[in-house]
Amino acid sequence: MNPLKTNPIAIFIVLIWVVEAINMVSGHALAHLGILPRTFMGLFGIPLSPLLHANLFHLISNTVPLIVLAAIVSLQGRKQLYQLTLWIIFVGGFCVWLFARASYHNGASGLVFGLFGYLIGCAWFGRDVKAIIQATLVGFLYGGLIFGVFPTVRQHISWEAHLFGMLAGFVGAKLFYRVGNNAIKKSEPTE
Repeated sequence: MNPLKTNPIAIFIVLIWVVEAINMVSGHALAHLGILPRTFMGLFGIPLSPLLHANLFHLISNTVPLIVLAAIVSLQGRKQLYQLTLWIIFVGGFCVWLFARASYHNGASGLVFGLFGYLIGCAWFGRDVKAIIQATLVGFLYGGLIFGVFPTVRQHISWEAHLFGMLAGFVGAKLFYRVGNNAIKKSEPTE
């Protein structure tokens, strides 16, 4: 079976729920497998941290927007969603590892913010009608996410994962959004 023919977010959602079930049964013994900035073991946390959540509420609050935003991105194709998901997890996660405060950073919210940033970036870079409509819809549904990229007094929230996820998604729009790149080329004056 070709993994690109399966929606990576559907697989990811099943996986995070299975991992949370195991984590709950173990008393959240897996939490130390997340990103611990600037440590060697923290590098291994980059691909693992989106699978780990603090509790069931944390998991649910990431699952719902993940489904919605991934469904919108998947309209561009499964390969696009697959590449973008890996890009956000690894680039955003590495930036968290490099720059975030010394604490474990877990949860799929970096991916959620990354998908949000990507869809906004598609409208910004592409400026085609479809991307602008999608960004407007996403802004209406999840525009409040923008406040999640700022430092907060609640130490258990990784605003750094939100910020670097969103930035990775925004940059990903420049790299992966084909229609947007074509629209940019068409709009340039010719000599």
